[in-house]
Amino acid sequence: YSVLIASNNIPFKEGVKTFLDEILQNYLQTYAVKEVSSGLEAQIILDKGSINLAILEAFLSGKNGLQVLADSCQKLPETKFIVWYSDIDPDSNLANPNSDLVRELSKASSRYGAILVYGFTPKEEFREAIRKCFEESKRN
Repeated sequence: YSVLIASNNIPFKEGVKTFLDEILQNYLQTYAVKEVSSGLEAQIILDKGSINLAILEAFLSGKNGLQVLADSCQKLPETKFIVWYSDIDPDSNLANPNSDLVRELSKASSRYGAILVYGFTPKEEFREAIRKCFEESKRN
């Protein structure tokens, strides 16, 4: 089982790896985690076709997470995707689920079958998204 984490947020990546350990160690003896910090790097790894779960930050540099999702989901129907977005400022428009940008993120994620998660650090919602993606990939 192979997971890609595409984010330039180090605390977020560390939190995701903790969740992966909690969830996957119950099912798998080994799994691989690949980390990148740009959308272009994520696309290169995804194009190789060996990723089961891709966790993409929506606002990656070079190529954002939604562009990577759009370019990859049809080529990689077995890969599960989680798109994560956040803003350090809790008063920003990103914290508002009714903002135009959040609606666009939600629409795009839904269109491509990805799970959309909001938050500066991984929380229970994110843990459940990882668990759901893993369970779905076990069924396929």
